[in-house]
Amino acid sequence: MIQAIHLTSLLKDKLNAYKTSLVSVGGGSVSGESHTHTYGEWTVVKAATETEEGLKSRTCTGCGYNETAVIPAIGKDTPVTPDTPVSGDAKVHNFTESGTTSDFYSITGSIATNKGTATYNGLTLTKCLKMESSTSIKFTAPSAGKLTLVFGGTTAASGKGVKVNGTSKKVGSDGTLTVDVAKGAVTVTKGDAINLFYMVYTPSGTSETTHTHKYESKITKQATCTEAGVLTYTCISTTGTCDKKTYTETIPAKGHSFSTEWTVDVEATETTPGSKSHHCTVCDAKTDVTEIPATGPKYDASYYAPVFDAKYYLNKNADLKAAFGDDAQKALVHFVEHGMSEGRQGSAEFNVAAYRARYADLSNAYGDDLVKYYMHYIKAGKSRRKKWSG
Repeated sequence: MIQAIHLTSLLKDKLNAYKTSLVSVGGGSVSGESHTHTYGEWTVVKAATETEEGLKSRTCTGCGYNETAVIPAIGKDTPVTPDTPVSGDAKVHNFTESGTTSDFYSITGSIATNKGTATYNGLTLTKCLKMESSTSIKFTAPSAGKLTLVFGGTTAASGKGVKVNGTSKKVGSDGTLTVDVAKGAVTVTKGDAINLFYMVYTPSGTSETTHTHKYESKITKQATCTEAGVLTYTCISTTGTCDKKTYTETIPAKGHSFSTEWTVDVEATETTPGSKSHHCTVCDAKTDVTEIPATGPKYDASYYAPVFDAKYYLNKNADLKAAFGDDAQKALVHFVEHGMSEGRQGSAEFNVAAYRARYADLSNAYGDDLVKYYMHYIKAGKSRRKKWSG
């Protein structure tokens, strides 16, 4: 007997631990207490294409539970939960979708978004008409029929009253009220302070046809690198009355796709820096903008060849060798901009001091402007050079 009691106690402990660890999928919480999910809007995780299904998700604002659903390939029908069974002549009004705007009903009153939610035949309703002293709903019934009113939200409606053509009617335990109405004017006004989320008038003598949504999806705005796109669903079912003909979902922006290759945006010049960057392969956006240094003067080595040899010049001048290494272009730039005016010997073939001393006419003409002796030798041609070298 003692052993049986011990086993029963152990079993009870295990069951309690299991219950505490449960996480509800359709509703519930880790504590085991009742919880009804309140979801935010659907977000497209992966957009559907013509051949591949997509994926969308939404998150419960209360517990953080994430629900996912498949988006059918574009062009295919999407069956969803059947809507209110009504005939083709029925007049549906969903306050969540339409507010107080209607082609059939004349609605006066205030719409609220903070009165909780109501569910009716698969619909989750989030906006309601507050039944107040100033509230009224009027319409003209083309024939005798039934009027169904759906109440709910944070204010319990069960057993509360609403007036139809001045007569008080009691709301049922399920939050709905269905009354018979005669042909002609119908007016709905406040009885008690409750909240109306949905209503439908159905004429008598018509066969009720269940409306089942069949949605076709189409991308009505393509997503770009920086802007979200829009996926629009349109119901194509012709049975019954559709209360949600279209709805949209957001296609997330794609984000930039930057190339790994550099693109030169602005060419550098001798005096002005340029720039380069990585470009997006889809749009004209760019990133990692980097300066390209100015190139500095570009001199023609072949033009200065009679008086300049880079290897000789660098080996002859230790300070330049230390600064430029074997960079022939930098050596040429230095020679043209500084070396000639300083009288530095640029090649084994030409010595400016000796050239000046040999030609008195040049010395009288150029004086101490050493650059002109170099330029004279370059331009003198082969005849003068032969005399000089001879």
